[in-house]
Amino acid sequence: MKYLLFLIGAGVALTSCQNFFSQTVEIDPPDYTASMVFHELVSDQDDTLKINLTRNFGVLEQVDDDKKWAVKGATVEWWQNGQKVLTLLPLSADSSQVYFGLLPAPLQAGQEYQIKVNHPDFEPVTATQVLPAPLDKVDNIVFKRQISTNEFGEPVSQLEFNITDKADEKNFYEFFLQVDNVNKFIVDYLPDGTPVYDSFTYQYTVPFDVTFDPNLREGLGNSQLLNDQFTNGQEYKFKGQFLDYQNPDQTQEFYLVVRTVTQEYYYWSRSYLQQSNAGDNPLAEPISVYNNLENGLGIFGMFSEKRFKL
Repeated sequence: MKYLLFLIGAGVALTSCQNFFSQTVEIDPPDYTASMVFHELVSDQDDTLKINLTRNFGVLEQVDDDKKWAVKGATVEWWQNGQKVLTLLPLSADSSQVYFGLLPAPLQAGQEYQIKVNHPDFEPVTATQVLPAPLDKVDNIVFKRQISTNEFGEPVSQLEFNITDKADEKNFYEFFLQVDNVNKFIVDYLPDGTPVYDSFTYQYTVPFDVTFDPNLREGLGNSQLLNDQFTNGQEYKFKGQFLDYQNPDQTQEFYLVVRTVTQEYYYWSRSYLQQSNAGDNPLAEPISVYNNLENGLGIFGMFSEKRFKL
């Protein structure tokens, strides 16, 4: 009798488990506001604007058609100091969610620029930035190739430079090292056997393994971000080291890129990288990407840039 009761109890338990694991739970999707979305980073050297306008959907919504993300038929305007100076037009019939325009004049530091987007299905979106001035002084640039090796015997190179921060201003900077890699390859031979070469170039940014400054923050694209909280009005010296492999079949050109960026650009780059790094970690706390679009989602950021061939 005890064995029979045990078998009955076990059968009930297994049946309960099977019902539990096959149970369907209905969840009401959280409320959200349908909004327009774009990411626009503008340089002092740009002469065109191009905005890819999309929209958001609820976290549990299934979007079975990628075309539903596109926002077409919007009015996209570029304003300067409270005056409209440009209306962006659809790029093409096939890419009418991409809005394009030629800037009527070079962008000027200290001027206020604004993007305004209107569409009948969404709340109007606006975003405003003041273009920061480029750095007056970047000097003492020292670039040393393969000065040492790390603990694994890999070659290490070093870059140093100084900048002078403007006093009594809240400034934000971005630094990165760009490499133009030129690859040559044989495409044919002349009758006398001389090879005929062609080449292609690709660009990438180099991650710094060591930067010697705890105040630096890593940004998107292997960049280094700095605010002048501890260097207000003073000279700042950057020093960074990176792994540096030289391929005899490649020609490399190195460029130091120094940017003065807006505060919004700084926060967006930092938060975007943090969210990307946490994306594959199920135990990481959720990270929100910085947004400065009023009634929208995304970023409008500006920067002034200087490049130095090393």
